[in-house]
Amino acid sequence: MRRLLIVFLCFLSSCRPKSYLDVQEIDQTNIRITIMTEKQERKELVIQANSTIEDIAKLVPIDFQKHHYNPKQVLHEGDVLFLDAKESTKVSLNTASLNDFMKIKGIGKKMAQRILDYRKENGLFQKLDDLQKVKGIGKKKYEELQSQITL
Repeated sequence: MRRLLIVFLCFLSSCRPKSYLDVQEIDQTNIRITIMTEKQERKELVIQANSTIEDIAKLVPIDFQKHHYNPKQVLHEGDVLFLDAKESTKVSLNTASLNDFMKIKGIGKKMAQRILDYRKENGLFQKLDDLQKVKGIGKKKYEELQSQITL
């Protein structure tokens, strides 16, 4: 019995205690943040670790000056961003999807696909009037769309 007790004590002394970090499973590729609007609406987002507020602005319209946010600030697990409830009515030429483009008055599915194809082949739009380089968008069409788009 004594021998068993000695073996057990030796075993316990060789085992190091597990720290909180050893026990907790950590997902180092994604973090969760919360977006709160003026109307107390909550939106949970799962984003890549080390994302900045500037990265979030591609998904959600953010007025950096009004909210005093530093666009280069890195976000951490559990961070909360307070934003206006009103979303931007403009569609980003550089981040919009097919469905986003189709929400623009005057753009159908074919034109939306042409814009996506142009972006894929030529890279991001550098200025708004680069949209005129897309087949089917001339000066007149561009003037109709100009108030509905952004970079």
